[in-house]
Amino acid sequence: MDVYYEYETKLLTKSESVSINNILLDGKGTFEDKLRLYLIYYLTNNNNVSNSELEQFAQSLTPTNEQQEILLKSISFIKKWV
Repeated sequence: MDVYYEYETKLLTKSESVSINNILLDGKGTFEDKLRLYLIYYLTNNNNVSNSELEQFAQSLTPTNEQQEILLKSISFIKKWV
């Protein structure tokens, strides 16, 4: 989706402050789109992401069991190396 690309570009270039809550909660986009956007957000915000934000994000996805496992592994990996 073009919206995800736009948000990802803004986050990576730090061209402006970006709030991703609306796009994650609106239900549009695939699981992978939302996961990628969130991981970029997490990495570009210098780990200033609270556990409550993380939980809200995870709940917004309503993932399948397989997707839940991917989500948890992705976030765990990022936290370990950042």
